[in-house]
Amino acid sequence: MAKGFWVALATTTLMTGCATTPEDTTPYERYTLANGMEVLIWPNRNSESNNEVRMELVVKAGSEDERPDQAGLAHFVEHMAFEQRDGSGNNPIDAWLYGLGVEHQSHANAYTTFDHTRYYLQFNGTAPERLEKGVKAFAHIASQTHFDAQEVEQEKAVIEAEWRYRENTEKADDILFKANLSEHPWREQLAIGDMEVISHATPQQLSDFYQTHYRPDNAFLVVAGDVDLPTLKQQINDAFSSWSAPESAYQPADDVMVVPQPSILKLTAPDLTGSYVMLEGFSDDWLIDSEDDLYRIEMLGAIFDVLQQRLDRVANQEQMTMDLFAYYGRHISHRHLGSLVLEAVGDTDAMQQALSLLAREWARMAQYGLTQDELDRWRESVLSNERNNLDSAKYLADLAVDSLLYGDLLKGHKQYLEYLEKALPAFTPEQSQALASDVLAFTPRITLVQTPSAATPTDQQLRDWSRWPQKVAVPMGFVGKKEAWTVTKQPGQILSQETLPSGIKVFRLSNGMEVMYSRHKGNADWVDIQFVGLGGLDALGDDEAISARLALSVMAASGLGNLDGEALSHWLNERSITINPYFTYFTRELQLAGPSNQIKSMFRLAHAALAEAQVNEHVLEHHKRSALSYIQRQASGNRDEFDRRVEQAMYHDDTRLRRLTEQDIENVSKQDIESIYHQYFAGAQNYKMYIVGDLEPAELERYLTQYIANISNQSADYHSTVDYPKLQKSERIVGDGVGGEATFITLMYEVDAEDYPWVNLSLLKAEAKQLSSQLTSVIREDQGLTYAISADFIGGSRLNNTVQLRVDFSAAPDEVDDAINAVNQQILVRARQPIDMSEIDAALVKHRNEFDEAVASDGRLMIMATADMFNRSKATLFDASHSVSSYNAEQVHQLYRALMGDQARHVEFILNP
Repeated sequence: MAKGFWVALATTTLMTGCATTPEDTTPYERYTLANGMEVLIWPNRNSESNNEVRMELVVKAGSEDERPDQAGLAHFVEHMAFEQRDGSGNNPIDAWLYGLGVEHQSHANAYTTFDHTRYYLQFNGTAPERLEKGVKAFAHIASQTHFDAQEVEQEKAVIEAEWRYRENTEKADDILFKANLSEHPWREQLAIGDMEVISHATPQQLSDFYQTHYRPDNAFLVVAGDVDLPTLKQQINDAFSSWSAPESAYQPADDVMVVPQPSILKLTAPDLTGSYVMLEGFSDDWLIDSEDDLYRIEMLGAIFDVLQQRLDRVANQEQMTMDLFAYYGRHISHRHLGSLVLEAVGDTDAMQQALSLLAREWARMAQYGLTQDELDRWRESVLSNERNNLDSAKYLADLAVDSLLYGDLLKGHKQYLEYLEKALPAFTPEQSQALASDVLAFTPRITLVQTPSAATPTDQQLRDWSRWPQKVAVPMGFVGKKEAWTVTKQPGQILSQETLPSGIKVFRLSNGMEVMYSRHKGNADWVDIQFVGLGGLDALGDDEAISARLALSVMAASGLGNLDGEALSHWLNERSITINPYFTYFTRELQLAGPSNQIKSMFRLAHAALAEAQVNEHVLEHHKRSALSYIQRQASGNRDEFDRRVEQAMYHDDTRLRRLTEQDIENVSKQDIESIYHQYFAGAQNYKMYIVGDLEPAELERYLTQYIANISNQSADYHSTVDYPKLQKSERIVGDGVGGEATFITLMYEVDAEDYPWVNLSLLKAEAKQLSSQLTSVIREDQGLTYAISADFIGGSRLNNTVQLRVDFSAAPDEVDDAINAVNQQILVRARQPIDMSEIDAALVKHRNEFDEAVASDGRLMIMATADMFNRSKATLFDASHSVSSYNAEQVHQLYRALMGDQARHVEFILNP
């Protein structure tokens, strides 16, 4: 790519007041210990990071640092860092994690890539003694990891299982990942390594690699969240000061940048049900270490955001059956290599049309840039979103890691917002055109991935379809209606209100609706709203359910009131408001979220969503074509027969859940969708409205009467509903076609809920974690039969007619029966082994702490909205001792005995390569 534009742009930004200037203050502290290890601590307290900490230890060594006879050792060392034993046979890492109430693989894990290995730990509760446990765990990993011969041999089976599961597959994502490295040395240096090397690896080889690369001058520590800076600094110094660096300077691997050349790659992937085609250009100047660099990236964001909006619009107008995307970012192969991408995903038959549309809009943007209207709307949307943004500990840690790894400019939220408010007004349509003509003027590398059976276009066809047209029309600036709908109905009334001991304020409105409001000052600038009505797809007839599955997405794209779909999208973006209407099997729901200063708009929007939805015939036809294309792609996939047998076992042709047919889609009309909306979604229905935010009571009452209490008092009959389908019998369903080396397995165990009325959500949540941990410890760590295994329970609410246990894992094809038997054996162990009440007490304490954290953060709305389903009293809803129910050891035993008993239904889904 030409670099002259960046020089000109830098001069422009200097002239317009956007030049790089020294920062007066920083929200974080960055320093280096005496041993050479860098540390960055970012104290942060808000509703997204309150009482939360994220720790990251990064060692700047990965698979690129391995010799051929070491291929995979960096990743092997990462595995062994968690598999430590002291003189008593105990694992100190596990002990520290247990003390923090976190588990390896959920909130404590690691990964190895080409140029670094990254360990992370996230937990709540930031008392000094808890922070010290996390710091000590990372200090042990960094400087005291050792390699016991027995543990090394045991871990080899786990790594081999991971290789089967993750790396040596024929999935489209893996194929594209390797294709992106087709011209880079890293293609032969994947982190998983060489299984021959792994199988013969010795403790000494692992120790040698560890001692060579795990050194303080080749590592850094990041801590972000609700921390006390002086105390944490002392803890870090105490824990890491004994980690000494060798006298010789560290020699990093050669820094190799390979800019991919224009070419055409044609690949096949058995798991695809259509086609994927990508047009990609590259920039070798992706360093973002100054405000001038940041400015050009922000402008590039404007170009690609608007380009995506244009693609969405033309895809809808021309009823495309391929999804079109435009995006950019850092390429996986080098920190200073940028990737600019246009892609199409979907129906193979629409590939020519899709590529032609991409080329047309690509050329239009390069020739004309952004219109003033597009630029103004983009700027307003970005600033609105950032003004209402709150940074989580994880988000800040990710920024810090990227800065320390790649040299990215690092700004706090306040600094970044100040920068945007200063810089974005300087961005002009003329600048956008100059930038677009520079960055988009590339000859693309074309990558095509299809199913093996698809007809493959020639190289010349791909070039012709993606060639810029000779002439493109000037883009039409979007001209939307500045004023949205107005509510002309007379205000309704609040008939009664009360404040419960939980602090929830309950309003009963004149149209029969009940409203529950919880004031939450932790997020003073944001409001979340949810309408929930019991009776979803289960309350509809078979034909109605088919229409309902299309209805709300069609209406959302069609618009509301006097705003069509495109105008509504702009109206929402300008105000940073989101709206999401949907059916579940058991409910109809409408979610809204936005900044507090838009609360009036949000209430008007809610009124319109329940009174003024529309169905655009053109939009409906586009959605129907897309649905038909998806159905056809599914039917052509390698695993179609297996998927149909799975659906039959689980759903028994229930139109609410099964795959829709072409005839189902063809039969849906505009009138059908309008009928679904007016009969089941519009009006007050049986909705309950839940609001969480920091609103003044008078303001809330005014908007409730003006926009909610006057919604029409109409409702369908929800007394007759259909039960969720149960598994009908025990069976094994086997299929082929996933590709790769691993067999993927799902085991289901199901009993009728009415026989076990004492089963509650607390028991199921705790046992899902306990059983997952036990299965991982025995079947992954001890037996090496799988790489990843998880257990989950479904049930515990008054809507569930069954209690179901689901276990998902993978195994070698010749070890499937052994792995299934091992899972069943561990469930029986859980059913029979003595359970100390201290274990249950600890699980309850943990669950109640998690509940308290959810109440204090962004989980409050969900707790309110599901209170009825889980029979929780609203009067004591936020009291964990009331809302998180107790259970005992006998109930645990009885649950597992029932799931393994003769009356249970057992289904095994087995998908072979």
